[in-house]
Amino acid sequence: MSEYYRFQIFVTKNFKEQTGTRANVGAAYLRRGQHVYTLKVWMFPDIRFYLMPDKNDPSKMLIFTREPKKDPNIGKGKYFWNLIGQGLVDPTREVVRLEFDLLEKPIYMSIFPVNGQETETSEVSELMDAS
Repeated sequence: MSEYYRFQIFVTKNFKEQTGTRANVGAAYLRRGQHVYTLKVWMFPDIRFYLMPDKNDPSKMLIFTREPKKDPNIGKGKYFWNLIGQGLVDPTREVVRLEFDLLEKPIYMSIFPVNGQETETSEVSELMDAS
């Protein structure tokens, strides 16, 4: 079984006040040794999002969805990757600000795993293996 890190995805009204201002809206998972996060946003339970570093800018990340190719002879790989937003790393707040193209309200992902520990569960394995 693989080991994963889990990251909190949340919205907040004010970063200065820590109590009661954050609402969890999802989770991100990162397999140990990998660089692509799998995001689950509770508002969109059937959609899996992917977050990966921008090769040209270390302070920026890119948000994608993907869909299987119907014709394997078109292009490389098994999937079409759809760019749907970006993430901006904010090390002073210890978050990545996720900006989806169709949503006006920013969503945040913690840059540190929940409890700072790896998790090893069948639920996470099923989520990641399906990706």
